Amino acid sequence: MPDSNPSPGFGPDLAEVFGPAHSDGGPELVQLLTPEGERVHHPEFDLDFSAEQIRGFYRDMVLTRRIDTEATALQRHGELGIWAQLLGQEAAQIGAGRALRPQDYVFPTYREHGVAWCKGIDPLKLLGPFRGVDHGSWDPHEFNFGLYTIVIGAQCLHATGYAMGMQRDGVVGTGDPDRDAAVIAHFGDGASSQGDVNESFIFAASYNAPVVFFCQNNQWAISEPIERQTRIPLYQRALGFGFPGIRVDGKELKRLSDDFGKRLGGLEEEIHRMVGHEFNIGSPKQLGQVLFDGLGLPGGKKGKTGAYGTGAEVLEALIDHGHDLPARVLDWRQVAKLKSTYSDALMEQINPATGRVHTSYSQAGVSTGRLASSDPNLQNIPIRTEIGRQIREAFVAQDGNALLAADYSQIELRLAAHMADVPSLKEAFANGEDIHSRTASEMFGEVNRDTRARAKTINFAILYGISRWGLAGRLGVEADEAQAMIDTYFQRFPGIQKYIVRTLEQVRECGYSETLFGRKTWFPRIGSKNQAERQGSERAAINAPIQGTSADIIKRAMVRMMPALEAAGLAHVQMLLQVHDELVFELPESDVDAARKVIENVMVSAAEPSVKLDVPLGVDIGTGTSWGAAH
Repeated sequence: MPDSNPSPGFGPDLAEVFGPAHSDGGPELVQLLTPEGERVHHPEFDLDFSAEQIRGFYRDMVLTRRIDTEATALQRHGELGIWAQLLGQEAAQIGAGRALRPQDYVFPTYREHGVAWCKGIDPLKLLGPFRGVDHGSWDPHEFNFGLYTIVIGAQCLHATGYAMGMQRDGVVGTGDPDRDAAVIAHFGDGASSQGDVNESFIFAASYNAPVVFFCQNNQWAISEPIERQTRIPLYQRALGFGFPGIRVDGKELKRLSDDFGKRLGGLEEEIHRMVGHEFNIGSPKQLGQVLFDGLGLPGGKKGKTGAYGTGAEVLEALIDHGHDLPARVLDWRQVAKLKSTYSDALMEQINPATGRVHTSYSQAGVSTGRLASSDPNLQNIPIRTEIGRQIREAFVAQDGNALLAADYSQIELRLAAHMADVPSLKEAFANGEDIHSRTASEMFGEVNRDTRARAKTINFAILYGISRWGLAGRLGVEADEAQAMIDTYFQRFPGIQKYIVRTLEQVRECGYSETLFGRKTWFPRIGSKNQAERQGSERAAINAPIQGTSADIIKRAMVRMMPALEAAGLAHVQMLLQVHDELVFELPESDVDAARKVIENVMVSAAEPSVKLDVPLGVDIGTGTSWGAAH
């Protein structure tokens, strides 16, 4: 949302806003492989592939490079008038090509040879346009792959128009993965400055068209370095085409950052005093030596690198044995993460033109179907701790506006009650009871602070396929006692156990689970001989239909939300954020009451008419001048 009081004249000098050079800015790069080829796990892009799939990707890249090499040789021998090389773009193209479904449509420029290979086009057919004997001899409708486009950037408008046509054909947002379709438009650095490309961005944003703009960025544009064309990184172009951001109080973030710095200093002094000497608390190696070699604490185990494990589970286990130092280290880690990841990083992410932070969402980053937020990730800001909640206080509404946070209440437990057909839980939700108190009553025969807390842990843990040892660790009890609790839970709620057994049987038989809307999640390692891989897949498979259905429901709510608000005369209400089960809006304070009713109605009815739930969906709504106050 632009500032209501823009600067007079033509605005500030670009160099003052963005810095003197393009190299000063840029996206946070996502690394999935080390230079040595070792896998790097990433919380947002951590997809698992079988060895066969990986070999297939590698084969595709090798063959694509071979085709490219042969065509380049033909061009140098005068057999082709020109040849647009894809050298260095093999992984990007094969990755994009293999992610496509048969019904998805590709609009290429003139070097998408790897994507063409994935779509089944004979490489010989690609040579015709470059030899000058045809304009492209393949049928675009047969392969869902358009003809090569020599006019720079023209394909982006074609792609956007085709995507808008898909919307009108009713093949977008149906919830059927075998029917839903999308479009991908490939372009390069130079095309990003073409009028056609920018106009396509405007249309795509205005109509929310299902088109992915895939820029293969090589830092050159029409034979000139990219900084000659733009002072900002290309990925930031999307900010100007209708994607809302959330306003952030930079002064508050600076205050928080300074406060976190003081806390870190105090914690460091306390930790060093407890140990008797200074060391690098952020170094797992040094910390392990201090804990297990220096202080002689029990439970030290060395990994393949020869260093002691010092993860959160290790430190929490030491705390359970009555040691204070690990607790202070965990406090230090939390404050350090909040400072580096949020209070410091968010200040750098504030757009100088809008005063807002603009996140990006991906629909393919999480296997369950949840949206993944990145650059920056606004979904991982902690809310259960006081210092975490302070971060949300820095997200503020514009003067005269309010932020409204609408959060599905215990949606996964409600879906579990429906999908597992548990009468007592369905009754409790229908009557508006506290579900954790109801579970405590069923399991322990009484409800107090302790039994309710245990019941809450068990309610969520069971849905994630937790083991006796995992539950024992969370509750601080022996494994046998934890197993007894699991057995009691299944006795009181036999439908849950039947659901788990039924789900695992389906996944082992078919290879996938399904949400209530029919969207599939595949588990290729469910039958792995590796016990850790197999058990991990089993745990994920148990929860996938529930969490996936939750993701489907909130997406359905998001699609319906803006038309419903517009119909109610509230088109100026902006949906800013989606954070798992929560939607955040900015709106005039005078419209809060009217908008609250519309938002709640859309969210509670989002599953219908495709799915009729046996339990009501509850929505908690709060408002305030900041995200923290509204939550």
